[in-house]
Amino acid sequence: MKLIRVNSRHRQAVNVVARNQKDSKKDNLTIYCFRLLYVNKDIIRNATIALAICLACLIITLILTQNLKHVIDDHDYNYTEHNYGTQLGKHKVYYRSAWGGKTPKINTKPLQHPVHIIIISHTSTYNCNTTEKCCMLIREVQMKHFAMPFRSVDIGYNFMIGGDGNIYVGRGWDIQNFHRKISIGINFIGDFNYDDFTEDMRQAAKELIKQGLELKKLSEDYIIVGENQTNSRMYVSPGANVYKVIKHWPHFYNRTLF
Repeated sequence: MKLIRVNSRHRQAVNVVARNQKDSKKDNLTIYCFRLLYVNKDIIRNATIALAICLACLIITLILTQNLKHVIDDHDYNYTEHNYGTQLGKHKVYYRSAWGGKTPKINTKPLQHPVHIIIISHTSTYNCNTTEKCCMLIREVQMKHFAMPFRSVDIGYNFMIGGDGNIYVGRGWDIQNFHRKISIGINFIGDFNYDDFTEDMRQAAKELIKQGLELKKLSEDYIIVGENQTNSRMYVSPGANVYKVIKHWPHFYNRTLF
């Protein structure tokens, strides 16, 4: 019996020692953690401040996004057939509702008239020779402009002209494009380093410019330039086959605007 009691007391003593060692390890770990926090207090404080700033920016962005939801008004993209018609010469004019365009992401900016610069560009994509194909391609261009690296609020051009010889309205006569604030952007659908710049497309552009003059949207002394003359990174636009034609048009400006 005495032996059993001794063994029992021994086990109790061992358990007490083990618990004390465990508690000691916990205490040491707690002390280590507090020391680590104290040593790195500046880093932790800065990280906390940065996190708070990020959260505040996120909240502000969400609020502004809600407040900047697009509202159609008189000066905006709503370039309507009621105001400008559905045909220029023999060329049909298709508006946003016809080609299936999305609403601009936020309010766009009005263009001050009369405008002095016309910027000619191309999509650098495959071309189109039917209304259905042109509409599909223009929708793709708009989605591309919404995304990186453009991050545009809308399709970038004021007007686009397809291989079908028709005119497709982007931002219209009254909204700033993504080229320059004081310009009208006319874009030809296709890659005109390879595609043929047809007479039909040329005449559509001339009819459009004529309308701009009649509506006082363009100044009488307007100039025409290629996109390659306004942006050194876009040296291939509007493509050689377009550029060799427009450089002989009246009002062509044979200098860069970098």
